[in-house]
Amino acid sequence: MKKALLSSFIALLVSSLVFAQNTQPQEALQLPFQDSIRVLLNNTKSQEVMTIGDGLSSLWASLGLDQQLIIQRQAKQMKKRGYKLRPHFVNYYGAIVAAINLEKADVSKFAGFLSVADKVIAKENSNQANIFFQLSRDFFEHHALTFVKSFRLQASDDDYSFTYLEPKVVTVDTTQISYPTAIEPDTTSILLPNWKQPIIQPEVFGAAIEFSKVSLVFITPYDSAILKNTRGTFSLRNKLFVGEGGSFAIPLASFLPAIGGRATSKLFRVFRPKAVERGSHPG
Repeated sequence: MKKALLSSFIALLVSSLVFAQNTQPQEALQLPFQDSIRVLLNNTKSQEVMTIGDGLSSLWASLGLDQQLIIQRQAKQMKKRGYKLRPHFVNYYGAIVAAINLEKADVSKFAGFLSVADKVIAKENSNQANIFFQLSRDFFEHHALTFVKSFRLQASDDDYSFTYLEPKVVTVDTTQISYPTAIEPDTTSILLPNWKQPIIQPEVFGAAIEFSKVSLVFITPYDSAILKNTRGTFSLRNKLFVGEGGSFAIPLASFLPAIGGRATSKLFRVFRPKAVERGSHPG
């Protein structure tokens, strides 16, 4: 009888130890958020992606608690909405690391980025969100609106903020509409030279960077141009810059004077460098 009781006691003790061994490792594997992301990105074995993971883990302690909670919440929302590790999370974390480590964004600018990211994740589809993450990452990494081998559009002497622009809703009171008599069309604009033709600027909505001042440097493998002291809005939704004012210069060569001009209103897609000619005129 004693032997039976002793055997039962030993069996119970062994099963308790086995249960404890099975539960304790699982608790130990619950890494802090930043370290879990580092492990996840390091598992890709991509040097570029691994650098982002290491960077996020290193800078995490420098973020405020409110910013840490926002990033964790956004990551949870992205996962729930089916975002993939590549390219969505890689570009998202890449933008965060570049904002802190390369751009040295101050608290206000970084908070603005996170605030806009909140709205993009909530309102846009995953493809549109990835465009926002990628363009933000490029901007933070290179301080450029676009940075590819064939064309670079870099920003300098600037002051900017991230914003999310809602589409303008125009309401018309039909009771107040008057119907004037027919008016002959104004054909004078048809006779104007190209640089005097009016430019109808499109509405920018969604995620954007607003520049209260900026000088834009256009660089191709063959030449460069500078648009100085302008202002405008860069859409992080359709890669479009819409602005006004500034002076335009094209250095022809180091031993020749630059060709200059004044820019009134302008718009161009940042991946189409030749479009910058619109809205400029000589003199």
